[in-house]
Amino acid sequence: MKDGIHSVCQTLQTYWMFPINWGQDMWFHRKNLSRH
Repeated sequence: MKDGIHSVCQTLQTYWMFPINWGQDMWFHRKNLSRH
């Protein structure tokens, strides 16, 4: 049971972090583009 909850938490964490990381990557990429 504990392992099941742990895997669900990991999955939720992955789905929560993906848009944030993607947004940061796009923001840094845009910042680097505008600097050139």
